[in-house]
Amino acid sequence: MKKYTSQEIKEFVSKPLFDEKIILNKDPSYPRISIVTPSYNQAQFLERAILSVLNQNYPNLEYIIIDGGSTDHSVEIIKKYDKYLSYWVSEKDKGQADAINKGFVRSTGEILAWLNSDDLLEPGALSKIADIYMQYPNARLIYGDCRVINKRGETIGIKSVESYNKETLLMCKSLPQPSVFISRRLFNEIGPLDKTLQYALDWAYFLKIFWSYPFENFVYVPQKLSASREYGNTKTRKGLSLKAGERRRVIMDYFNSGVLPKSKMILWKKAFAATYWLQGVDEFLVGKYFVSFFSGIRAFFYDPASFLNKVGKIFWLIRQRGNVKNDFETGEKKAEKQKNNISY
Repeated sequence: MKKYTSQEIKEFVSKPLFDEKIILNKDPSYPRISIVTPSYNQAQFLERAILSVLNQNYPNLEYIIIDGGSTDHSVEIIKKYDKYLSYWVSEKDKGQADAINKGFVRSTGEILAWLNSDDLLEPGALSKIADIYMQYPNARLIYGDCRVINKRGETIGIKSVESYNKETLLMCKSLPQPSVFISRRLFNEIGPLDKTLQYALDWAYFLKIFWSYPFENFVYVPQKLSASREYGNTKTRKGLSLKAGERRRVIMDYFNSGVLPKSKMILWKKAFAATYWLQGVDEFLVGKYFVSFFSGIRAFFYDPASFLNKVGKIFWLIRQRGNVKNDFETGEKKAEKQKNNISY
């Protein structure tokens, strides 16, 4: 993928740069990529998400937006790009997973992905995915790294997942969702996302996939394919304990249903401990110190050895607390990464 300057990337999500003929005249020599954007009252970010998809200028794009009946001016933004969308609707749904499933069922692409309305695709991401797919036509899942941005669009971190495997996901570390692309065949085999989940739906889906197929079915792309936005009002930041609770339910459901083999049952305590550890870290970062303490106690109960190994991280968090605000708005990049700081 070409390296873009800060100004080029800023323009990439601020104005239409795509060739209308390329978007409208589908070229079947390229694998069709279907992108679904679930959205609800995200007008402040929605247009940038849309432009990050259309400005890919990908020759065989199928773009679908499923809006949950927004009451802000989201629908006006969607109508602005109506002719470039394969389908869109604004109606009440049963949540994010329901919206994504609706879009996937309606889609026809060989490659599927969803992009939340406050996230972005990096320039050239879809062409890169298509190249990888043509090189590895039996790949069921293609994934890459992700830039983490705040509400203002400033880069506050990079999520690299090169070392991730199925055990990593079981310990509650998820793939960066907007950088994950699945094959149509996988979707037909594994089925839709769990509509009962509101906070852990992507992690649960990827966990199921990683434990259902050999690792050689997955292809890692060592590049940043997307930008994921984190700020105070995202579900990720608001539903700390609810997300952890959903993860614990998923872990037990997967063991009971056979998604996770009974032979790995010894890992369930470690996995449970991981949910409490991560819950405690998140609670600490947003200033819920008392609740964080009890989450730590629970993590220790399920896996004392791992907890003690992480004590050093607790002291690191204490030293860092003065530099971290509730919604990550003031995440500062150091030295080399400052020159790559990009506002979207």
